[in-house]
Amino acid sequence: MILAGPTVCQRPVGLIDIFPTLLDLTGQQAIQKHEGLSIKPLLEDPTREWNHPTLTTFGRGNHSVRSTRWRYIHFLDGSEELYDHENDPHEWMNLVDDPKMATVISEHRRWLPKSEKTILGKGSTGHDAYAAAAAELK
Repeated sequence: MILAGPTVCQRPVGLIDIFPTLLDLTGQQAIQKHEGLSIKPLLEDPTREWNHPTLTTFGRGNHSVRSTRWRYIHFLDGSEELYDHENDPHEWMNLVDDPKMATVISEHRRWLPKSEKTILGKGSTGHDAYAAAAAELK
């Protein structure tokens, strides 16, 4: 049963989860080759355990992994950032160099893509932004 009325859920989800959720809500089978998860369990219980971080990618090699508490970012040049959203919701303090955060970083790194494909078409604004960023690395 889905809860009635406004409810806040603190679990991370992404737009990629909308299609699997719609399939689930309408009793349709998930399409295995598609990414994303149904968030129907969170609609039923917004406080339930949810061990599925959200991955955001901008161009090749630039990824953000957002779990309930943490946001880990890995850039194409190898640099990294880690933020504690429980204590630093505006991401002012990068904790990536704190030795006590090694386990948190390791747990988030495992969600990074193992391989990458070209995702931006020629002439797209994203493609142009990626080319500009890559040029700065040279």
